[in-house]
Amino acid sequence: MFDKAINPNIISLLPAYFKTIKDFIALMETEDIELSRFEGYLLHVKDNFFIQTCDEATLKYHERLLNIIVSPSDTIEFRRLRVLNRYNNLGRITLVTLKERLNFLIGVGGYIVDIDYNSYHFSLTISSGKYGIMDELLNMLTYILPANLTFGITQNIHAAATMNIYTSVILNPAMIYTFK
Repeated sequence: MFDKAINPNIISLLPAYFKTIKDFIALMETEDIELSRFEGYLLHVKDNFFIQTCDEATLKYHERLLNIIVSPSDTIEFRRLRVLNRYNNLGRITLVTLKERLNFLIGVGGYIVDIDYNSYHFSLTISSGKYGIMDELLNMLTYILPANLTFGITQNIHAAATMNIYTSVILNPAMIYTFK
């Protein structure tokens, strides 16, 4: 059940005169199996204390607590990142803390932040094409940015193509997509 092999070998801890008795040898082999299984369970419980190493059942529990709707195409790594991000949404933050959060979510150098303090507008340009990153980014910014600050997000995705490319614009109340 667990990928960590544990071999306690209890017979080696006994005095020499017990090591020759067949009953003790058989008893200690049985105890080795049970102790190994028990230690495996303990390691499994320890792993579930942390989001980075928890199993899928524990991850589902945290997602239910945070009201996260999981898509079938979400990877386990992205699900863990999303849960960690939601737990770290601490309320209003400074620009330095915001950049640390963006480094965690998008990656260092994967974004440009521009703040117009006079008009209370925050602009963010990202170059990440990771699946689900925009939804998580919008959730984070909606939660941590002050209510009087408007924000706009631009996502630049660069793709090479060898066929005809057509230009179009799609308008959505939440986002604007431009394909060139």
